[in-house]
Amino acid sequence: MHSLSRESLNAQETLPSFYGEDTLVLLARDPYWLFAYWELTPEKMFTSCQAAGKEVLDEDCQTLRIKKFGQQGKVISFFDISLPEKSISHYIKVEEADRTYQVELGYLYPEGLFISLLTSNDCHTPPDSISTVIDPHWGYLNFWRQHLFCRSLKSNLSSSELIRRGKRKEKKKEQKIQEEPVVKKGELLHEK
Repeated sequence: MHSLSRESLNAQETLPSFYGEDTLVLLARDPYWLFAYWELTPEKMFTSCQAAGKEVLDEDCQTLRIKKFGQQGKVISFFDISLPEKSISHYIKVEEADRTYQVELGYLYPEGLFISLLTSNDCHTPPDSISTVIDPHWGYLNFWRQHLFCRSLKSNLSSSELIRRGKRKEKKKEQKIQEEPVVKKGELLHEK
């Protein structure tokens, strides 16, 4: 068997670091963590500077604004996270599970001005509890559930002991079958 190098597997090609598209994607990692990644083109930064009346957007002011939505789809709260320079992704800790969140990437200036550059998709975090949905395809049949439950109550034994006893009963049945006389066709079995 021969080993292949990464270069030969990729046919000497690599994925680009950037695609030249303005995008911000928000994903739920688990009930209390989100992950955001983005790409911001120089053209978008330039047009945003002009729209805000600023000459240059200050990299020290780059901010993620995390919005939490209520049941009616309205923003009920938000908080801001300052980002390090030239960052392209960030993990976000949230306080509530089973909620919808959205993120905006922008610049927050000391005077309170927030210039929004990109808006993410809505992202719903999963609940932090056991699901109330019971899938009938994965449940026990009622007969087996009752049979196993009744058997465990009567015997008060562990499952391994129940299995061991079941195997013993099967062996006894096999021995009993072997001890019975075999009657061939046309022969009569006479009692003694």
